[in-house]
Amino acid sequence: FPRIKEVSLEYNALTGSIPSSFLARVQDKSSEITISLGFNQLEGDIPDALNAFDKLVLNLEGNQIKGIPTPLCNKLDWMRGEVGNIEDAANRCDAILCPPGTWNEFGKATVGSPCVPCEAGSSSTTENEWAFWYGRISCGDITPSREKEILDKLFTATGGRYWKIKHDNWLRPGVPICEREGVECINAGANEGVLELRMNKFGLRGTIPDDIWELTSA
Repeated sequence: FPRIKEVSLEYNALTGSIPSSFLARVQDKSSEITISLGFNQLEGDIPDALNAFDKLVLNLEGNQIKGIPTPLCNKLDWMRGEVGNIEDAANRCDAILCPPGTWNEFGKATVGSPCVPCEAGSSSTTENEWAFWYGRISCGDITPSREKEILDKLFTATGGRYWKIKHDNWLRPGVPICEREGVECINAGANEGVLELRMNKFGLRGTIPDDIWELTSA
């Protein structure tokens, strides 16, 4: 697929490592390309061959990734510019995936939402394998937002990137779910407590995930 612009294969059971030839046949490496492989069982390092891409959005949180090649952390336009937005060059890899021993509910850092160290002595920093993996969305007894997971699945399953109504906040990492267009919550700016989905004329297509009924406040 030499002209591909987006691949979304999240929440499956993909295994193995990402091959170095991944995306090698893509012709235009200067335009934005979004690859979403989060919440599978992928392992190993991110291929350094991806350094050829200028504006890659690579979503790999929730896997078993063990390394990010340093050159990728210098791709300032990656992750829609979030890599370059991190002022400390030593921490720019965090915008791709949070390093082992840290977490963020999005699995990666954004401006105003850094990767947070796990508390010393928690089970997650000792015997748990996740202590060695990048891109953690939880740490210890901290529970990630189920409502965010459900809305992310809705976005993917209904062709979110092609919705007709403005939906920038659905795409922007680090934005609370209650600030997404069409989402009404108990508290504006929160990351839980969805009351209503007002998405008339958004242009949804495909199948609405059954999980949508787990939005218990709605």
